[in-house]
Amino acid sequence: MRVPAPSELESWKSALSKAEAEIDRHSDDSGRLTSEQRRLRAELDAVKNSTGVVDDHEAATLRSAREAAWAKHREALDQSTAAAFEIELRKDDLITSARLGHMGDLAKLNQTCQRLAVAEAELERSAELLNAAKSKREVIRANILESARKMAPAVSGEITLGGLEAWLRRREMALATAALLRQAEGDLRQAEADGSAAQNRLSAALSAAAVPHDHSDSCEALLATAQSAVDLEVEHKNLREQLERCEREEASRRSALETASADEARWDASWAQVCRSCWLGAGGTIPSLMTVKEVMDRLAELGPAAQRQAGLADRIAKMEDDQAAFSRELAVMAAELGLERPAESALSLWALMSARVEEARSKKAEKESMQLALKDQSLKSRDLEAEIEICERRKSEMTQLFGVTSLQEVEKKLRMIEQRIDLRRRCHIIEREIREALPIQDMADVEQMLDAADRHALEAEQVELRARFEDQDRRVRELFTAYSKASDEVDAVDGDNAVAALEEQRRTVLLEIEDKAFSYFRLRAGIVAAEQALRLYRDKHRSSMMLRASAAFQVISRGAYRGLATQPDKDTEVLIGIGADGSSKLAQEMSKGTRFQLYLALRVAGYHEFAQSRTSVPFIADDIMETFDDFRAEEAFRLFADMAKVGQVIYLTHHQHLCDIARRVCPNARIHELAAPLVQERRAA
Repeated sequence: MRVPAPSELESWKSALSKAEAEIDRHSDDSGRLTSEQRRLRAELDAVKNSTGVVDDHEAATLRSAREAAWAKHREALDQSTAAAFEIELRKDDLITSARLGHMGDLAKLNQTCQRLAVAEAELERSAELLNAAKSKREVIRANILESARKMAPAVSGEITLGGLEAWLRRREMALATAALLRQAEGDLRQAEADGSAAQNRLSAALSAAAVPHDHSDSCEALLATAQSAVDLEVEHKNLREQLERCEREEASRRSALETASADEARWDASWAQVCRSCWLGAGGTIPSLMTVKEVMDRLAELGPAAQRQAGLADRIAKMEDDQAAFSRELAVMAAELGLERPAESALSLWALMSARVEEARSKKAEKESMQLALKDQSLKSRDLEAEIEICERRKSEMTQLFGVTSLQEVEKKLRMIEQRIDLRRRCHIIEREIREALPIQDMADVEQMLDAADRHALEAEQVELRARFEDQDRRVRELFTAYSKASDEVDAVDGDNAVAALEEQRRTVLLEIEDKAFSYFRLRAGIVAAEQALRLYRDKHRSSMMLRASAAFQVISRGAYRGLATQPDKDTEVLIGIGADGSSKLAQEMSKGTRFQLYLALRVAGYHEFAQSRTSVPFIADDIMETFDDFRAEEAFRLFADMAKVGQVIYLTHHQHLCDIARRVCPNARIHELAAPLVQERRAA
C-alpha cells in the first residue's frame, strides 16, 4: 500500500491552516463590513427620516421625471399634461427647498452614501476572497480524499486530514503489532525446543551421577530430583569442612597452652629477681603479688595528700596576693573617682565606692525612665505619622478620583462641581422665570417657539427692552422719591381738604407705581426670555463646521465620543467632548492621543468648510498618527479618502503599517518612497 509521505502530510496541513486562516480573516472582515454597512444604512435612514432630505440619486430621478413631464407637456399642451407637469414640478421644488434648507444634513447624507458605497465594494471584495479561500480549502480536501481512496477505495467521502493521520497511525500500530506477534511465535517455538534439549541433558546428567529417577518425568520433576541430590551433596561437604575446622582449632589451642605455661614460669623467675633487687625482698622472702598491690595502693594515696597540701599553701598565697591587688585596685579607683582613702581599712573605702555605685544605678534607672518617656513620645510621633499617612492616602484617593496631582487642583474641582450645581440651579430658576413670563409651560414648546423666532428681531427687541428697562427703572425710583415726599407732606398737613387732595394724589402715585412695576417685571421677564432664546438659538443652530467636526471626531474615536459641544466661559466658549455614555470632558482634560484625534477632526471639518467656498489647497499631515491604534488610523484614512474627493491629501510617515492600512482603506492612494539621505527614510502617502 502506498501511503502519503510525512512531507506531503505537512504540506497539506500547512496549506489547510493557511486556507483556514484566510477564511477566518475574510469572515471577520465580512462581519465587520456587514456591521459597518448596516450602521451606515441605519445612519442614512435616520438622516432621511429625521430631515426628509433625499440623496442626489433620488433628486436626479425626480428631476428626470420633471423633465419628462415637461417634454410631454410641450408636445401635448393640454390640461392633463399640465397637471402632471405641475405635480412633478411641485415635487422637485419641495425636494430642492428641503435640500437647500438642510445643506449640512445633505452633505452628511452624501458622505454617508459614499462611505456606504465604499463599504459595499469592500464587502463584495471580501466575499470574493472568502469564496476563493473556501475553494482552495475544498481543492486541498479533494486531494486528501483522492490519496485516501488510493489506499482504501471504500473510505468515507467526509474524511479529514486529522482522520487520515489517525488512520495512518493505527495502520503503523497494526503493522508493528503483527511484527511483534510473529517475533513472539518464533521465540515460543525456540523456547519449546530449548526446553526439550535441556530436559534430555538433565536426565543424562542424573543417570551419570547415579541418581535414581524416572526418564518419563517432566522437566520440573527432574529439576526437583536434581536439586535434592545437589542439596544432599552440599550438606555432606559442609560437615566435612566443619570437622576439619574443629581439628585445626584443637591443635591451635594446645600450642597456646604450652606457650602460656612457659611464659608463666619466666614471669615468676623475673618477679623473684625484681623483688630481691629492691626493699620488697629485704626480709629474704618474696611477697605475693596481692601484698605488693596493697602496698602500692597505700603509696598511691600519699601522692594526692601531698598535692592537696601544696594546693592549700598555693591558695593561701594567692589570696594574700588578691588582697594586696584589691587594695591597689581600690586605691586606683579611688584616685580616678577623686575619693580620699580612709586610714582604717580598704573595706570602708569599698563601702564608700558601693554607695557611689548605688547612686549611679539610681541615676541609670532615672535615665531608663527618661528613655521610656522618650519611647512613648516616639510612639506618639509614629501615630501622628500614621495619621499623616492616612491623610496622604485620602489625598491620593481624591486626586486619583478627580485625575489631578495636588489638593489645590482638587479644591478647584470641588469648586467646579459647586459651580455646576449653581449653574443647574440658575438654569431651573431661568426656566421657572420663562414659564412665569410666558403662557407656555412646556420647555419643548418654548424651544420650538424660540426656534421659529427671528434672531435679529430678538436682538433688536432685547436692546430696545434694555433701554426701556433703564428708563422705567429710573422712573420708578423717581416716583418712589415723589411718594416719599408726598407721605411726608401728608403727615405734615392738618385735617383740612388738603388731606383728601393728598390722598387722591397718593392713590394716583400708587397706581402709577403699580403700572410701572408691572411694566418693569414684563421688561425683566422679556430680557431673561430673550437671553435664554439667544442661548438656545446658538445651541440649536451651530455651524456646519461644528457638525462636521462632531461627525469626524465620532468616526476617529470609533464611537468612544458621540460628538462635540461648547460651554460658555465668561466672554468665550470652551470645547467639550460628549462621551458615548453621555458624560462630558473638557478638551484639556483629554489624553494626548484623544486631543490629537480632536485636533484632526477640527482640521478635517475646517478643510471641508474652506473647500466649499474657495479653491481647495493641498492638505498636509506630518505623522500625526503616532498615538493612534490601527483601528483609529483606519478611520482617519477613511476621512482622508473622503477629503481627497474635494482636494489633495498628503500624509508623511515613516511607519510601514500605516502605508498598508492606507492601501487597504483607499485602494487609489499612491505611495511614494522618498530617498533616505533626503528625508531620513520617510514615506509620503
